[in-house]
Amino acid sequence: MILSFRKKQAVKTDDKKPTIKAEENRQKIRDYLTANGESQTADIAKAINLSATRTKEILYEMKDIEIMGGNRNRTYKLK
Repeated sequence: MILSFRKKQAVKTDDKKPTIKAEENRQKIRDYLTANGESQTADIAKAINLSATRTKEILYEMKDIEIMGGNRNRTYKLK
């Protein structure tokens, strides 16, 4: 039983890390957009040191981001 408890505890601890990291990344994106205004994914990704793919995923999850333009000309800004 003790082993089972430790396993569950470890899983819960690991579950919190991505959430904290994701929130840190969201805040970095907000800070970047506040300082630089409307920006493309590649510029944001480079500034916050994430891949463009991961940055795009985070941007789409954020409710306070406005997405503008088509695929190649897509930009993001704070609402």
